[in-house]
Order: sequence, then structure tokens, then C-alpha cells
Amino acid sequence: MKRILLTMTGLVLAGQVHAEAAPQSDWYIVAGANYTFADGYEPEGLGGRGGEFGFGWTLGSGWVINERFNFELAFTNKHLNADHSEDVDQYGFDASGLFFLNRASHMSPYLVVALGGVDNSRVSSQGMELFAAVGLGFTSRLGDSPGAATWRFDARFVEEIGNRSLNDAVINMALQIPVGSAP
Repeated sequence: MKRILLTMTGLVLAGQVHAEAAPQSDWYIVAGANYTFADGYEPEGLGGRGGEFGFGWTLGSGWVINERFNFELAFTNKHLNADHSEDVDQYGFDASGLFFLNRASHMSPYLVVALGGVDNSRVSSQGMELFAAVGLGFTSRLGDSPGAATWRFDARFVEEIGNRSLNDAVINMALQIPVGSAP
């Protein structure tokens, strides 16, 4: 899995060398909600986390690097309901790269690759756990002007880097709000 993530990240970054500037504001704020689906690990009594699921939020900022690539930093929170143990509030952060396949269309599809960390001290004795995520999504601009807000949706598969106790599928819906004027 690590090799696949590193290969995808390298391909995304390599494709950005000759892309042109995107037709919108360079900086934006992202505010959204997410839902985590129960993971496939064994119950807590057998050493696993018991399959948590639940809602959360994301708040971050992003930068349009060029027509094909965005970079984002975000804080996240998840309130997870566990099948076999008490509920868990999880806080974390991530850095995401969004590679747009066609930003010119009304519905702009993208690939996302992310690295981040999540505080798992209430679930395991590890404390902060690092993770990698890959996924697919699309954006839809809410107006015709370059400074219009954008609605977006993506689905990501999250895999922990290390002992593999974090293994989730997460869907995200967010509003992307440009900051400043379009170039």
C-alpha cells in the first residue's frame, strides 16, 4: 500500500510541471462534514478497535497551485460510535494534494492523496497515529464567476502508516470559499 501511495503521489506531482494557472482565486477556505464507515478489523476483545463509524467535520485552507493541482492543510474531528466499546472523539490534521482531471467542466473530477495524523490515545496507547489516504472526488462551482464558491464531494480510503489499526473509508462533503479576488 505504501508503494502505491508513493507512486501515485510522484505521478501527480510530476504532471504539474507544465500546467497553466487556474481561473479562480489562489487561496480558499474549506469547511465540511464527513462520515466514517466502520472498519473491517476484529472486535476490541481480540485486539482490534471494534469497527467505529460516525460523523465529523473538517476546517482548512487551500491553495490553487495551477490548473491541475491544489494543496490543502486541514484540521479534522470525528465522533466515532464503536460497536464493542465506548464512543471516541478523534482530532487530527492532514495535508492533501488534489489532482484535477478536467477543471474546465462544470463538474470537475479529481484524485486526492493525503498524509496526516490523528490522536488515537483513547483507542490505543500510541497517541498520535500517522496515516495516508487516497480517493476520488468532484467539484461543482456554485456560480459562473471565477470568485464563486464551490461545492465538493470525495471518498477516501485511509490506511495507517505503522501498526495498521486505522483502516477507514471516509466520505467528505465541503464548501470551498475563495479568499480575495480572482487573478
